[in-house]
Amino acid sequence: MTTPGTQTREALAALAALHHGLDPAYGDPEDPPGPPAAAVTVRLSGADRRRLVDVVVNDCTPQDLERAWSSTGRGPATAGTGTDLRTTVHRVVEEAERDGRLEEFLGALRDGRFPAVAALAERLLTAVPAAPAGPGDAAAEDPYAADLLGRRLFLGRTLLRTHLKDLVSDSRSRVLLVTGPRSCGKSHTWYFVSHVAQQLRTFRPVLVDLAEWADGLCTPHDLMSSVAAQLELPEPTPAPPARGADQARRLCDWLVARLYDASGRTTHLLVVDSLDHVPLQADTAALIDHLTDAAVRGRHPGLRVLLLGHDRPALGVLDCVLTEPVGTVDRRDLCAFFGRLAADLGTEIAPPLVETVVDRLLAALPDDRAAAIRRLPDAVRDTADAVFDRQVLR
Repeated sequence: MTTPGTQTREALAALAALHHGLDPAYGDPEDPPGPPAAAVTVRLSGADRRRLVDVVVNDCTPQDLERAWSSTGRGPATAGTGTDLRTTVHRVVEEAERDGRLEEFLGALRDGRFPAVAALAERLLTAVPAAPAGPGDAAAEDPYAADLLGRRLFLGRTLLRTHLKDLVSDSRSRVLLVTGPRSCGKSHTWYFVSHVAQQLRTFRPVLVDLAEWADGLCTPHDLMSSVAAQLELPEPTPAPPARGADQARRLCDWLVARLYDASGRTTHLLVVDSLDHVPLQADTAALIDHLTDAAVRGRHPGLRVLLLGHDRPALGVLDCVLTEPVGTVDRRDLCAFFGRLAADLGTEIAPPLVETVVDRLLAALPDDRAAAIRRLPDAVRDTADAVFDRQVLR
């Protein structure tokens, strides 16, 4: 009987054979290609990225997007993205930035048939200068594009990458809702947020994981004490003593005032995790609602809120609220990852081989979705080690 582990080993052996020249369709292994040429690096601010996505979604059709993207030598843009044009545009812009093709993509939009799109593309090309970026150039190390967070793999999540950049920029966005079924990776979001914050040092994230209160009795004072401790603020003492909804409101007022006193306009990102599987007391839920409302209303210019597992869809209709429905890492995400990994290692893999790598990796995963998500990081590491014949991702 063939086990999943046996299937994985057989797939890896086949992939290694392909990469090391046993299949002549992929070139002569004795004549390895040189290092990739330096890419042109153009990066958009969070606010500019949102404007670009909005105007393309409002004016362009999927066919227009395909034409603009294919003009950069890539495509198809819509492969593996379903029918959601906004998600597709986010993915295309992220991929264009990663691959140093954003200037070409903006040029294609500028030369297109839609005046509003062309005008914005022209302004972005004029306002954001392009500069060559080699592998060691600091400009090329975009923390929003990271696939590796220490030893953790962070694949896909296009909307999270673009929405977080927007959320902590000088834009109108104030709240990000991350939704999805159990075991989809919502809690893993914190590691990405923390990574970006450590690299940029332009915002300060604070994590409140409701699952840390095993008895489910996280009171409003407990929650605010955790926030205060992380921000090195004094213990919250709303006066006069209050209970229930009144306590929640006063604690929210206390934090808003303290953030003004402590840091002026510094951006603070409050991340609340486990909202979808920890029963909350009514007054604790009210405090989270008050904090979210304070961000939405701009009561503190630097307050942002990220809710993991939020299940109140009415909040998502507000213009300042972003939403990321977490999905399974798909074939396109994995193909893009292995292509970038090869470039980082100074080698080259033909696209058909990348697709073969990914198809065999996916075929070796368990059928159960939760089990496949848990297995995926190890499967990616094992595959990369086999393809490149050395330990690559550890």
